Amino acid sequence: MTAPEIAHTDGAKLSVLRGYDTSHLVVDETWAKQNSGEVEFPKSKAIAARDAIAECGRTYHGYNAGSYYLPNDPEEHERLDHQHRMVRLIQQGKLGLAPVQNPKDVVDVCTGTGIWATEYATEHPDCTVLGSDLSAIQPREGVPNCTFIQHDVEKQDWDYGRKFDYAYFRYMVTCFDDMPTVLRKARDNLHEGGYIEIFDTPIQALSLDGSIDGTALEEWGEVGRAAGRKLGRDMAKPRQYKRWLEEAGFVDVVETIIAAPVNEWCKDERQKEIGRFMFHDFYALVGGLKKLVLAAGYSSDEADDFLRRIRKTLEDPNVHAYYEKYIVYGRKPRADEVPVTLPKEEAEKENSEAVKDEKALSFGGMIMSSLVMCKESLRATLRNRLGLEI
Repeated sequence: MTAPEIAHTDGAKLSVLRGYDTSHLVVDETWAKQNSGEVEFPKSKAIAARDAIAECGRTYHGYNAGSYYLPNDPEEHERLDHQHRMVRLIQQGKLGLAPVQNPKDVVDVCTGTGIWATEYATEHPDCTVLGSDLSAIQPREGVPNCTFIQHDVEKQDWDYGRKFDYAYFRYMVTCFDDMPTVLRKARDNLHEGGYIEIFDTPIQALSLDGSIDGTALEEWGEVGRAAGRKLGRDMAKPRQYKRWLEEAGFVDVVETIIAAPVNEWCKDERQKEIGRFMFHDFYALVGGLKKLVLAAGYSSDEADDFLRRIRKTLEDPNVHAYYEKYIVYGRKPRADEVPVTLPKEEAEKENSEAVKDEKALSFGGMIMSSLVMCKESLRATLRNRLGLEI
């Protein structure tokens, strides 16, 4: 008999399989109404791209055109700066989680408006920070130890004239045809002992109570993955970062998954604040998704209607959506260290869920995970209480 399947949106089961906490996602039953997602973000210091291409009522990068599918206009600048503040909130004020010590040279890959690079340079005045991006939208005047370059990190060599102690990536899910190659480039341009860190999220929203099932938000996950297939982009690839870093030779690889709510439906006040930031970020992002929806096969009118329905779903207080935020970092080993990489067959086995993202997961995987956890717990108990090793 075939085991029942787990839906892509079933956070209650998938959080167990993927090993992250959702205990903070408790619904506030008294919260019943949400104002519109239309808000005015603080003005960004980013500037207009001189080589921008107008399309779908927005502007997009002209440098190596067609490599990236989100806008680069002032509206997007403000959203990206808001998103930066959201990520710092999720990370309890931190710019990153990797244990980087006294960095001298740092690179912010796909820097966007340059806000992360600028703030990192300000907080680390003894290091130099380089931000690279397809769009030259970063402010011309800023902190003296931060500079920017227009560069395609996937298709061009990294001729920066120096190596780095820290390479930072954020929100790469819609970027790159070949992410593992980009990660290997980053490795080759790090000093021994240098760190790489990635903050990202798969495109599929989830819920613990099934409240997004049948909504436009669930449909967006399917549409986004369909667009990714057409464009050669894996919209679930954050789930593969840990394996890819290990295969690239990084050591001490750490993966943290944080469940971040969309909107203010949680009881916890900190989660309400995160949810508010997430809500306004996503609401603004929807306005820039048309190219992706068109790539999935929608007509222009169908895409506009679909995007309106997503925004309406986001405003629905009965929808308790959240997103998985993956924070993955690793260290480039010293010459005297042997990097630990998974054998090919083990890597493929470990990654089967991410590679087969279009196929639902079975209860068998959850049962196996539970058995392994019980086994490890029993071993720990025997070791700690009875002094036995098994």
